Amino acid sequence: MESTAKNVTIYEFGGFQLVAGEELLLRNGERISINNKSFHVLKTLVERHGHLVTKSELLDTVWNDAFVEEGSLTKAIWTIRHALDDTSKDRFVQTVPKLGYRFVYPVSIATESSGAYRLSDLRGIVGVADDVSPAPPEQITSDTSRSAADVVETEEQTAPAKRLLGRAAFAGIVFVLVSGLALYVTFNTQGILSKGETTRLVVMPLKPLDLQGRDTIYDLGIADALISKLSEHKKLSVRPLDAVRPYVDVDKDPLNVGEEQKVDYVLSSHYQIANGKIKVTAKLFDVASRNIVGDFATTTRVDEPFETQTAIANDIGNRLLTAFGYRSSEFRPERGTNNEEAYRYYLMAHNFNELRGPDNGREALEQIDRAVTLDPNFASAWATKAYIHRYLAYGAVAIEHSLRSVEAVEKALAIDPNLSEAHSTLCFNKFRFEYDFDAAERACKRAIELDPNSPLAHKLYSNFLYTRGRFDEAISEITKAIDLQPVSYDNQQTYGLALYFARRYADAEAQWKKLIPLNPNHKMIYGHLVKSLVHQGKESEALEHLIKMLTLEKADEGRIKRIRIAFAETGWRGVTFERIRWGESQKDPPSFELARLYATLDDRSNALKYLEMAYLERSNMIAVIEVDPELDRLRGDPRFTELLQKIEARDRS
Repeated sequence: MESTAKNVTIYEFGGFQLVAGEELLLRNGERISINNKSFHVLKTLVERHGHLVTKSELLDTVWNDAFVEEGSLTKAIWTIRHALDDTSKDRFVQTVPKLGYRFVYPVSIATESSGAYRLSDLRGIVGVADDVSPAPPEQITSDTSRSAADVVETEEQTAPAKRLLGRAAFAGIVFVLVSGLALYVTFNTQGILSKGETTRLVVMPLKPLDLQGRDTIYDLGIADALISKLSEHKKLSVRPLDAVRPYVDVDKDPLNVGEEQKVDYVLSSHYQIANGKIKVTAKLFDVASRNIVGDFATTTRVDEPFETQTAIANDIGNRLLTAFGYRSSEFRPERGTNNEEAYRYYLMAHNFNELRGPDNGREALEQIDRAVTLDPNFASAWATKAYIHRYLAYGAVAIEHSLRSVEAVEKALAIDPNLSEAHSTLCFNKFRFEYDFDAAERACKRAIELDPNSPLAHKLYSNFLYTRGRFDEAISEITKAIDLQPVSYDNQQTYGLALYFARRYADAEAQWKKLIPLNPNHKMIYGHLVKSLVHQGKESEALEHLIKMLTLEKADEGRIKRIRIAFAETGWRGVTFERIRWGESQKDPPSFELARLYATLDDRSNALKYLEMAYLERSNMIAVIEVDPELDRLRGDPRFTELLQKIEARDRS
């Protein structure tokens, strides 16, 4: 029944209406979703429009006496700007550095009693309930810094909300006014969130509310369990775990993540552990409408991390499935190990390996060695160990790491012959170390057959294909990997290599320049860019990027000075001679790189000498000998042909 005693104040600004008494934010009469804390921050700013409201005043007013940090207020301001579509960040809410915020847009004020609005009219527009409705399912708010005792609820507290979820889902009811909070439920059994034939979803790594309570087994472990559960449904296309690893240590807007990942929805979650319990709160973002279309919360015990992951994945996962119109079911993820510590080290190893670079690779190897020590039957860990060794198989330690990679792959496949990632690394070893190209292609195809949604399988097959000169196929495969894992630096690097070896130098140049800002300390990218520029005659620009690469390698000033002098006196040819002189002075000369440098000078004798050395050293770069543009001047030389025949003979054997 409508309450006539209540005097409702309505603030108008820029097409928006803030209905203070009913806690509604409208835009031209249509309700905008905004959580409780953000609404009250906005209300406080609007009520004092034109005046500075300090951070401490906002925290005291909205959060009362609760212990909070400024991060909660920052998140609320972000939510407000997003709700108001304030892309300029100061059209409505102006930041006063170090002090607070000011609402700067002109505000007009009306009340229901003034006759400008009637609450019943608003109800007709936005579906406001006449009476106070029962509490809806648990909701996330942006109040990320309440005390642990306040955040972690008891099972008795959460049970009524869970019962109501079933009633709301069954009836398809949307609640928009509950106990003075603008909360809502958008889910029903008809799958109103589905996006046609296939709905694309990304599950972000969970973020701890308290960084001191952070644990990889929850950050990625719960995300992994959710991804596995949701991926069982054919009409849900869920990004794999590897696709979201780059977001583990990045505080990124979920909607930006959705755009990067090219998905329809993003599930963004936080967790907090206290009193032997973990509470996970999650928001479902619709990327197209830029709205939050679902809020979830679940609480469970943390005695057994694996059981915790499974319980959370089933609870939140089943609610999501209901929202998308799919049947819910009980699910137990296949992790490949029952050892929680081994699984934790396995996740950490993947995190370090994703960062790339020798130092991160060695750290990843330490973590994965701990995993296989704790559980020698953990097949996925052995496959990961094989891949890390393969990545580190460069230079003087190439053969040692290659042999260890081969051993680790054999152990992985002995435990699980149908493990896709093991077949992918088997493929990598076959063509980069053993030069057995036929066996390599069989392994790559088997990996994709076992898991068509594996970015790794498509990436390594692309790597194989461009070494065989099958560039269109290579670009097709790496495009599939990028579609599955759009923000993977390694996928983008493989794409650049496919372009370079295909002689598409301008496209390769553009790709390297796109990657440099993402990882400006990755030395190898500068080397790739230098080659792409030189092939286009852009030698002056190439010189500057070469100097940058040498600086990252901590080259002494004398060496850099000699490079500059050589370029000034004899151009790029002089630079090449200087690079050869330095390379040959090393204890372990880089044979394949020296072969390349000599070949560009048309010094075939020295080029072939170093190529032969690289072959005997089992250099992984021998795999590209037939397509490397740097070696073009050697083609047709009988000695080069003879070396190719040796490689082919090893392949046939």
